[in-house]
Amino acid sequence: MPALPAVLLVLLALIAVLATTFAPATQRPEHPDLGHLRLNQVQVIGTHNSYKAAIQPELFEIMLAHDPGSASLDYAHPPIPEQLDLGVRNLELDLYNDPQGGHYRRPLGHVILHGVGVAPLPFNVDGVMDEPGFKVMHDCNFDFRSNELRFVRTLEDLRDWSASNPGHLPVFVTMNLKGGRSPAPGGVAAVEWDTAAMRELDRVLVKALGEENLITPDDVRGGHASLLEAIERDGWPKVDDVRGRFLFVVDHGGRVRDMYVDGNESMAGRPMFTSGPRGAPYGVFHIINEPIEQAETIEQLVRAGHIVRTRADAGTHDMRSGDRTRFEAAMRVGAQVITTDYPVPDERHNAEYRVVFEDGTYARANPLLTP
Repeated sequence: MPALPAVLLVLLALIAVLATTFAPATQRPEHPDLGHLRLNQVQVIGTHNSYKAAIQPELFEIMLAHDPGSASLDYAHPPIPEQLDLGVRNLELDLYNDPQGGHYRRPLGHVILHGVGVAPLPFNVDGVMDEPGFKVMHDCNFDFRSNELRFVRTLEDLRDWSASNPGHLPVFVTMNLKGGRSPAPGGVAAVEWDTAAMRELDRVLVKALGEENLITPDDVRGGHASLLEAIERDGWPKVDDVRGRFLFVVDHGGRVRDMYVDGNESMAGRPMFTSGPRGAPYGVFHIINEPIEQAETIEQLVRAGHIVRTRADAGTHDMRSGDRTRFEAAMRVGAQVITTDYPVPDERHNAEYRVVFEDGTYARANPLLTP
């Protein structure tokens, strides 16, 4: 073969250098040190009522005048993608059933503001509240301002963020399905949930987020008869095997939980887990809000291989006093999911209070299970 001209050799070398220089970099997985651990062997910090926007000031003043306890609602979060960018790996959503659309378009708080001559802030922008589908709010009459009013849009935000952040740690999402009558005369009563609404919720979740982006009961159960048997014999999946995915939990006991399970105790085909109960074939994830009073119960469950979500603070009290006792207890008993209203400080009340681990991150190895 004849020798290549010197100029051609130089060009080939230059092309090789440029290809190396501008080749797309492989994104390093988040917290690679946690990848070998099982899902229950990590501990993450997330947000309580993750969608919540601040109550309109004029309405909040009226609420405080009638009920000083409304001060517990004086917190808000940035949009969910910003929280995920920050590093939180647990979210909490409150869902209202709205199969026909328009049921929650006129909250009582807006009626009250109009009555005192105050213009309400925009709420039903572009008619989003008129569309059929599940809505995301804390309360449909007073604390209704939300960064994520449409559940479908929330799921699309999660899907898009995940696609832009491949290799992220699994994200736990707990969901409370709201119901009940208005606490004040003239308020909007919630549309109640039934088994048909539960199955529609499953359908919407899978369609919008994609089953490939979920950690489902089937993924954990594998070939075992039940979830309980699976975690006792094989344990939860390893973090590296479920990166880039979301684990959803129906945060209810009693009648609502029974409606979701609907006799399917193996949870076959279900996209979501439920909260407990302990001892049930499907009871492997638990919502236990009090890490001090219920410390023994939480630690027992964690040591038995279950996953527990608890709270670092509540009702703004811990933040206002700077008390970290609950957070310290939550870490100590090994709760895998710890929620807070303050992943970043509230500069208005206590700029020193925020909930992060000692190294400033929102995820670490669980100290109770990984000495």
